[in-house]
Amino acid sequence: MKSKKYLIFIFFIFISIVATAKDVSKLVVEYRNSNDAKLYLCSYYGNKIYLVDSALYKKGQFTFSCDTLRPSGMYCIANSDKTKDFDLFFEEHDQNIKITADKEKLHQTIASKNSVINDDFFEYMRFLQKKRQELMPYNDKMSKIDKSSDDYARLEEQVRRINDAVDKYIGEVMSKHADNVFGMFLKSNRPIPQEYLKMTFATPEERLAYFDSIYWDFFSVADPRMLRTPIFQEKLDYYLDKFTIQSYTQICKSIDLILDKVKDTPENYEYVLWNITGKYETSKYMGIDAVFVYIIDNYYTGKDIKWLDTSMVTALINKANDLRPVLLNTKAGDLQLYDTANKIVRMYDISASYTIIFFWDHDCSVCNKETPNLLKFYNEKHVEYDFEIYSVYCGDSRENMKEYIRDHIIPWICVDGQYITTEQQLAGGDFRKLYNVYSTPVLYLLDKDKKIIAKQLLTEDIQKLIEEQHKINTN
Repeated sequence: MKSKKYLIFIFFIFISIVATAKDVSKLVVEYRNSNDAKLYLCSYYGNKIYLVDSALYKKGQFTFSCDTLRPSGMYCIANSDKTKDFDLFFEEHDQNIKITADKEKLHQTIASKNSVINDDFFEYMRFLQKKRQELMPYNDKMSKIDKSSDDYARLEEQVRRINDAVDKYIGEVMSKHADNVFGMFLKSNRPIPQEYLKMTFATPEERLAYFDSIYWDFFSVADPRMLRTPIFQEKLDYYLDKFTIQSYTQICKSIDLILDKVKDTPENYEYVLWNITGKYETSKYMGIDAVFVYIIDNYYTGKDIKWLDTSMVTALINKANDLRPVLLNTKAGDLQLYDTANKIVRMYDISASYTIIFFWDHDCSVCNKETPNLLKFYNEKHVEYDFEIYSVYCGDSRENMKEYIRDHIIPWICVDGQYITTEQQLAGGDFRKLYNVYSTPVLYLLDKDKKIIAKQLLTEDIQKLIEEQHKINTN
């Protein structure tokens, strides 16, 4: 009999544990005046929003249950139309949440009695909306009057008072939530204080070093909770695009600094590394591909990257190797190809201050627009600026190539890329791989030593570069 009691006791403990496990994380959304049949719980993650769960309307509520803790961060609820209703937070110690609202007056009525973080967040959003409405008439009046007038000064003082009230309120909320994701979100979302911006420094480098240090005081890039907020990517991009001087050296320094900060947080490290890899792999700015090569050389090559498929790592390394020969300030590979008279013309034999390499095709619409521009520039300025053009035909018809040269009366060097000479094989092989040419037109600008000084530009931009350099050299 005694053993049976113990068995019953153990059985009830087991049932209790199972029941508890089922509701480790539970979110209940209770809408009034709603026609929604289904709601969606979504999670912010860097620059993306992912679907986490869905819930059907049942007994006046939508219930999202999970048998494990949801990762701390900002989430959002989307309605049946798959548009966002509101944001909310999950914290490790705040996983049992009930939210109520009148759908017809969602943001005025939304509340959470059993989650202080979310209730304060909803109140914070209402407060900001109220202050924005207070500011609107002042800003409207200020836009219509003279900035030096007394009326403008009075309006400006009213705006300052409202902004001071907002700053005070946010500071109080931040202090209350200093240790949770809501508080960290507020801190990261605040602009750098004006007193810091007004400080003076002896050199631009000193100023940059100072602001570099305080930027990370406001933004906890290594905290996984911040990765699950919509401002993580914004802050990362701002630092790299606005805060960092846009030069190869400075961008690489910033990348090293960021990755060093997140190196002990695997999730953040993987996200940041992958994100900046894509950012600089596809940059629209000339010369930034060198940053991509730097990233691959220093963070992928020879590294044990278990979180990424081996084939992907190999593809990235191969792409970096393809780009390496055509990085700015690199000596361009030699070209030794047949001209229309079947004579080998060597690009390195060109003696000029500048060499333009023009990869083109006879049926390329952009080439057909670009050739007249290049012709005009060449005919008017190639003697004065001492430049020559080495054009490589990328099509598959020698006859079409010759016809195009005759029709456009092209005076510069024209070679046929269809036939790879023995000399070209020894010089570097296929010009497409040597110059990363996979579409047309492609133009490179080389200096007198055949170093690449510009690429992936059209005639207008190349002309400006040569003209600017010519002015410097002649002054």
